Amino acid sequence: MAALIAMPGWLTIAEPEAYRAVESALDSPAFEPWSEQFRPPSPTEMLRAEGWLGVVADHEWDAFAIPDSRMDWRLQRIQLIEHQMVRVPGEPSDTRTFGRVVRATHVDRLSRAADGVAGARFLVELLPA
Repeated sequence: MAALIAMPGWLTIAEPEAYRAVESALDSPAFEPWSEQFRPPSPTEMLRAEGWLGVVADHEWDAFAIPDSRMDWRLQRIQLIEHQMVRVPGEPSDTRTFGRVVRATHVDRLSRAADGVAGARFLVELLPA
């Protein structure tokens, strides 16, 4: 349930913000991005983009058209943003999306503990070092 979008100098994956529970997911997360209303954006459509930091294996730099961002980055500020998770009208009852922000906390470092909190995201400010 994703769209691969080529942009000048970037290759972007667009996914629905809503998610649904996946039963008997032994080797994958218990939730997956999903929405009946999700559609790839049209070429002239204006969008808001959000992203995340991820680990990319060495061989993937050559195998995929990933923009080369391998450089030193300076982490300026970090906020842990916690959203209320809300049901998506018209979707199955186990489909949720990010609702209003219930808490925004400045933190000193990134932590995997936030991965276990539904609706939690880190907002980071990065500058090239």
